[in-house]
Amino acid sequence: EAVLRDFVVSHEGARLFAYAIDETGRYHLYHDANDIPLALAPAWGFCDADDPVWQATVDFAFSAANAGGFYAGRLGSVHTMAPWPLGDVQDLIIARALGDASRAERARAQLWRVAGPGGALPEAYDADSGTVVSRHWFAWPNAAYACVELGAFDDGLADMG
Repeated sequence: EAVLRDFVVSHEGARLFAYAIDETGRYHLYHDANDIPLALAPAWGFCDADDPVWQATVDFAFSAANAGGFYAGRLGSVHTMAPWPLGDVQDLIIARALGDASRAERARAQLWRVAGPGGALPEAYDADSGTVVSRHWFAWPNAAYACVELGAFDDGLADMG
């Protein structure tokens, strides 16, 4: 209830979840590849995938308006200013929640494009070449991707195979 009351803000004609708020009504809009709970909100029962606030937040996250979190068409982070496989995992989770098979396949293809020998995913990659920008092997995207593909979130996600 507190999140819906305090974190839903109006921005450019849409209502979306703020990344941070203060007690005076100021807010910060941002979404990071680390912020998997947004992607999992429908799977966890926080909201439905057709919730307009969730969808507007996802649209914002995966847009150029997400300064510091969106790089060359992919979700990343200000921590390592480049796309992250963890952002591609979020894209896959969101695609499954929305029942969007082509978005899911694009996210999977991107993950496989940037995976190293043996399939390990890095922390961040160059958007054009796919080469590693930071940490050749980063446990978090590997674990999150495995959870998605092994069905850990299937109770709340559409079956995209």
